[in-house]
This record gives sequence, C-alpha cells and structure tokens, in this order.
Amino acid sequence: MGKVAITFRLMPEGPDVEMSVIEEEVKKALGDSLKSMKSKPFAFGLNALFAVAVIMDEGGAAERLESALSQIKGVQSVETVGLDLI
Repeated sequence: MGKVAITFRLMPEGPDVEMSVIEEEVKKALGDSLKSMKSKPFAFGLNALFAVAVIMDEGGAAERLESALSQIKGVQSVETVGLDLI
C-alpha cells in the first residue's frame, strides 16, 4: 500500500466562529499526518479551512479522519475535496 494526500474542507458554523481555535483542534485531530492548512474566503463572510493530510492508503482511514474533524466544536461540515496517490 502507498500513501495518499487527502484534502478536507471544513466549514465553520458561522462567520463569528474563531478560525484559530478550529485550526488548533485540526492540528490535534490530524497529528503528524497534517501537512498543510489554509483558510480561504468562501461566501457571505465565511472562510473555509482547507487541511491536507498524508496517510497510508488503508480502507476506511479517510472516513475516520473526516469523522474526527466533524466532531470539532464550531465546525458545521467536513468534506473530502481531494484524494491523490503519492
């Protein structure tokens, strides 16, 4: 099995959510697999947080990470927007 780079898009519950708090929780949830993270304007004053994690290509690994990210307080939704073999 090889490695995959997964890009997640996290949407906050609203424009008043502290993105820095979410960023710290993402670092905790993804640990050493986190390779990059960037906040980008999305719509109506909302910023989306894009996080890239590199993990081993194992069944269910991406879903487990997505589930862990969706449990972060202040996050409305998490979507896998990219999956690339390395």
